[in-house]
Amino acid sequence: MPTIAETVRTVVADQVAADTGLTVAVVTVTVDDLLVPGVDVCGVLSVPPEDG
Repeated sequence: MPTIAETVRTVVADQVAADTGLTVAVVTVTVDDLLVPGVDVCGVLSVPPEDG
């Protein structure tokens, strides 16, 4: 079973290929890129940057 990141990579690569005809060589997915339904609520919790 693929990981969430691998699924995101596949979807992004497929969408770029469909929209542009170009092949995607690499897609980097970070934790900040993903929102988990039921866990992450946009705009409700704000964490200040580490430098203040």
